[in-house]
Amino acid sequence: MKKIISIALLVLLWSCEKPPSEEYKPELNIFCLLRTNAKEQRVEVSRSYKMDEPSDYDLEDVIVILSGDNFTDTLIPETDTPGIYKDSVEIKPLHTYHLLVSAKDMDTVRGRTSVPGDFEIIYPEEGDTLSSVEDSIILKKSEKARGYYIIISIEGTTYSGSYSWTESQDTTQDSLVSYHIPTCFHIWESGSGSGIIKIIAMDTNYWSYRHKWDWEEEGIRLQEGIEGGLGVFGSAVVDSVRIFIKRE
Repeated sequence: MKKIISIALLVLLWSCEKPPSEEYKPELNIFCLLRTNAKEQRVEVSRSYKMDEPSDYDLEDVIVILSGDNFTDTLIPETDTPGIYKDSVEIKPLHTYHLLVSAKDMDTVRGRTSVPGDFEIIYPEEGDTLSSVEDSIILKKSEKARGYYIIISIEGTTYSGSYSWTESQDTTQDSLVSYHIPTCFHIWESGSGSGIIKIIAMDTNYWSYRHKWDWEEEGIRLQEGIEGGLGVFGSAVVDSVRIFIKRE
């Protein structure tokens, strides 16, 4: 009887071991948001880690290549910050760009993004005063944008939220879209002050990434616009206006 129990325990322990093919393998983790008005484009490169593994940066022979619009550029590593690669590259609306990232002993990551079109904040205009909870932000639409990320900063306090075409949308013309300033931003409770409204028109990749991140969906792989690794390769167009908030 003792022999039978011993054999059963050995079988159980053996079955709990992972076969070699299922051993943990780290993956490259990429974050890149191309912006049309940025002086330089940046790519953050790291890797995934096991729960009990030190997260020190240890990637070697990293190459980051950005291409599109008849150019191919190998980005330059930032001297003071490991894992940051950058260069002065002009990104144009409604153009498609590709990313390639490789490192020693890691699978190569490839990405693709299509940049949304230019847009404009119609209301409020530069220097306008907002004084009512009924105020809305009116935009001239960005072609091919999946949604918008709205950031309102008042006297150093920042409020933000992400919106798709099908949410919080009031359209009166095909070329315009209106977003009522959400009461959850609480900007009317902060008192009067100067501030800025920044709108980010997002491509599908970055919108999906923000949506999953904001809602903290569990059990998913954050992998938007890339293959062969984790992270996001997206693009955006930004517009902003300076305003004044007057509490009624």
